[in-house]
Amino acid sequence: METVTAAITNMSIASTIPVEPNQDPIVPSKFSAEVASLKELGLSNEREMTRMLFRTNGNVEVIRNLLIARNKFREAKRAAHPIADPKLKRGPKKDHKEKKRDRKQGKCDRKDPAAKAELKDKIKAERKIALEEAITKATVIAASSDPNGVPLSEKNIAKLAKKMAKMEMKQKWKAEKQEMKDRKNEDKQSKKESRKAAKKVFDDADNAAPWSVSAPLYLDGNNMLFVLAPLRGMIVKGKGMRRAEKILIAMSRRFLELAPSLPLILTFDASPLEMEDGNLRVIKARPKYATSDDMLVEMATAEVASDVPSTFVTSDRGLIERLEALGKAIRRPKRFFVELQRLEGADGQPLDEWASAWINSHFQNAE
Repeated sequence: METVTAAITNMSIASTIPVEPNQDPIVPSKFSAEVASLKELGLSNEREMTRMLFRTNGNVEVIRNLLIARNKFREAKRAAHPIADPKLKRGPKKDHKEKKRDRKQGKCDRKDPAAKAELKDKIKAERKIALEEAITKATVIAASSDPNGVPLSEKNIAKLAKKMAKMEMKQKWKAEKQEMKDRKNEDKQSKKESRKAAKKVFDDADNAAPWSVSAPLYLDGNNMLFVLAPLRGMIVKGKGMRRAEKILIAMSRRFLELAPSLPLILTFDASPLEMEDGNLRVIKARPKYATSDDMLVEMATAEVASDVPSTFVTSDRGLIERLEALGKAIRRPKRFFVELQRLEGADGQPLDEWASAWINSHFQNAE
């Protein structure tokens, strides 16, 4: 490696040596044997070979290492940026007007040649119809023009028709784009309203249902970390995921102190804070599972097989669907914190305000 570095340094120094216009700094006969060796390696440009030999003082081994390194670099570059036609350095030339037209229309997959050709034919047909209509209108305009003025020639009629057709096509595309945008907004709004209605039904049922103090309670820790503003702020502002996890563990322990007969399992994706303290268990999913969602679903499946009732606390829609398919009871994370607030005797206080005060007074238990 030191030899290669020294050779590169010599090459950079030699490239700065002043040379007369008609003077060749390389003596071909001096490196005739080395040139023959380099030809066996696949090089064909004798001038390039003699230049490299001059800069490396005739060291064929260094040149061979440099060539291997250069070829590896080129192969890696080709693999990272493949092109359809190797003869074209920048790939095939693209029709930007056609690409822009496809993006405006938004009605076909640009990677599908058949759909692309179909869209192109459709646009041509629409333009032809618009042009014919515009020619008719332009002819009427020309016929109804002032008889005392200068009459429109056929060339001017064609120009007018082309301009009118272009304006009509633009207006049509604009109307289609606005219609598509309105339809998208309507779908988005309807989905939002349906989700809001479903959430209200779920929250009403969740608030009306009493907490079980005997069935196991599974908490989706990674989901619950983002419910309370103080915990969410710690994670978002970079103050520490571990600190937020410790606070959640402390809250779970306090919940068990106020509801002692309740088995509670708190799960995280990956946390070094695994522990077991009486009815409180803190476990992590990795490396056995990709996420805690998969671990919770497997636990729920095992309980269904053994007919064990349990409750899962999460607001993850995907996880809720998987657990409801197994017939498990679901509670919202906010409801868990509201229940803890009620057990602490601070019902009327805003939840985030109470959580901040609770963390300030109880977090020493989580250290």
